[in-house]
Parts: sequence; C-alpha cells; structure tokens
Amino acid sequence: MKKLTVVLITIFALTAALNPVTINELIYFITVGQIPFTSISIPPLAMLLFWALALPLGITAIRLGRAGTWGIIEKIGQISQRKINYRLRWIPKHPATSLLMAAVLIYLLNQSLEVKTETTPEAIFRRRFLALPT
Repeated sequence: MKKLTVVLITIFALTAALNPVTINELIYFITVGQIPFTSISIPPLAMLLFWALALPLGITAIRLGRAGTWGIIEKIGQISQRKINYRLRWIPKHPATSLLMAAVLIYLLNQSLEVKTETTPEAIFRRRFLALPT
C-alpha cells in the first residue's frame, strides 16, 4: 500500500508541476465533486458512493493483476518444465542400461579419429569452391 501511495503522490506532483489547470480540476473533483473541465457538480451522495466503490475496486484490480501475472508466469514455467521433461525422457531409467550407455560413450570418445586430407594446393582449391556450380 505504501508503494501505491508514493506512486500516486508522485503522479499528482508531476501533474501539478506540468499543468496547474489540470491539478485544480482534480482537486475540485476530489473535494467538491465537480466533473473535470465542466461545470457539472455531482451530488454528495453520488460522490460518497463513488469513493466507497472506487477505492475497493481499485485495490481489488491491483491484487487481481498481480495474481494474474504470477499465474501466467507459473504457467509458462510449467510449459518449459514439460518441454525439458519430454527432452530428457530418452534417458534410460534402468541402471544396467545407463552403465552400458556410459561404457559405449567412453569407448567412442577414446577412439582417435584419423582423418586423411590432401594438402596440395589443388585439393584446397577444390574444397574451397566445391559448392560453386560447374
């Protein structure tokens, strides 16, 4: 509630500094019930009803906005977690299978790959321009 009060006071002060006519209209609306930029005055009972409904509705809207925002964030997190779980689904659950996979991976990673390439200038030229149409 303190943050909202500070924001409202800041907006009020900036409006007063930038446009004093608007701030006078706002003060008349809050205190007397005169609709801004007209000469129409609202009856006192209507003003009481307005403030009795406007403030709780505003607070409720702020709370619903926060709850909705966090609900959306949680839903995005759940979708991301489902994608991660789906990607990791291929990992075997059985210990013997995972040990076998680890052994195969270690064996494959320890194998040295001997790649024979030509180093003649003609071969380098062919590799460089291989994608060009003939």
